[in-house]
Amino acid sequence: FFFSCLNFWFCMRARCNVVVVCLLLFVLLAVLLVLWGTLTPVGGGAAHHSDRPDQNFVHHMHRHTTAVEKPEGERRARQGALLYWGPARDEWEDGFAAAVKELEQWPLVNLTWLNLGAASSDRHPERVARFLLGLDFVLVKSNWNWKVDTWARAHLPPPGAAQRPSGWRLLLAIAGVHPPPADRAQLLFYDALFYETEWYQPQLQAHPLVIHAFGTNTAIMHPPRAEHPRSQRLWNWTFVGQLLPYKRPMQILQKTGPRLVVPGPTAGASEIQALERGGVTVLQGKVAYADLAALLRLSQHVLAPMEVAGGGERAVLEARACGAEVEVASDNPKLLQLAAHPILWDQHYYAHRLELGICWALTLPPAARHSPPAPFHVLHADVDAAAPIAADETGAGNAQGHPPGRRRCLH
Repeated sequence: FFFSCLNFWFCMRARCNVVVVCLLLFVLLAVLLVLWGTLTPVGGGAAHHSDRPDQNFVHHMHRHTTAVEKPEGERRARQGALLYWGPARDEWEDGFAAAVKELEQWPLVNLTWLNLGAASSDRHPERVARFLLGLDFVLVKSNWNWKVDTWARAHLPPPGAAQRPSGWRLLLAIAGVHPPPADRAQLLFYDALFYETEWYQPQLQAHPLVIHAFGTNTAIMHPPRAEHPRSQRLWNWTFVGQLLPYKRPMQILQKTGPRLVVPGPTAGASEIQALERGGVTVLQGKVAYADLAALLRLSQHVLAPMEVAGGGERAVLEARACGAEVEVASDNPKLLQLAAHPILWDQHYYAHRLELGICWALTLPPAARHSPPAPFHVLHADVDAAAPIAADETGAGNAQGHPPGRRRCLH
């Protein structure tokens, strides 16, 4: 381009004939056309639009889709999404996140993570809804009437609506102990429900498909590698949780010896000062999941004094997995059952229970759905119910609760 312009200038100064000038102009035009074709995207630069959320929205919501090849034969990969409010995928490491990450690695599932709590999550809800309705299933992680449940009810069609595809399934992993809707029609907004504790399960009797799914990430939450007596651990008592009244954190002041409280980044100054005046060490700020596991492995006892509505389910499993003794409030039957349960569920059990519920929801028509046997009465045999899925060849379960002969439709 530079030399073409220079030659043109010299020709004009030297008063070259018209033919030479035209030839140089042609060369200059050709160079400009080549440059334009290089810088312009294929298709004339027009933006490509689809029902997927736009790239800004997807980036802020930390979308993650597994890249797996479609298997040979008639069985196709199921397309699904996790709709949640919480940390970014790569920062989420508890039992549920580990289970979903295991689930998404199976050959017959492609999974998209959509975080409604991320920046710009309020953009284009209609486009997000259309994208979700184009999948096979959507797994919602939420308490009843919480942000994600509310979003789903506001933007996704109810059962029987013309906009709700006949083969599409919506599932809820219940996070918390808020009572389910009294109106059965509202309860049946979801095709399947996953619950965490035996204490909560009776409240779901009106729903035809409820599955136990819970566990802790034992890849991170595990006992000390070397055997050390509990009496030699650094902390006599540890409390993990927000400093809120229904969690009753001040009960740790009644304990003796070295005591630790891990309250998270939102703890109030007055509560921290009250604990520190009582001789309790307070670890302020955000604590990485692996660091929390290390602290639990240094603890003889973990105190979980929460009320029934105060959470603590995950804290109990994590403390047990790290080899600490757990003390729960005597007026909390939910945590008493978790602390005394003979099986410590892990992320693998969690993942397979999620798969079980997804498979039941996808393969049984609404009129034919019925609840599997109660999972706390026959913990292993419930997955051997007559589901339309081929069983694998494994024979026995194990101490983590992996069921024998588990049936697979996603891997």
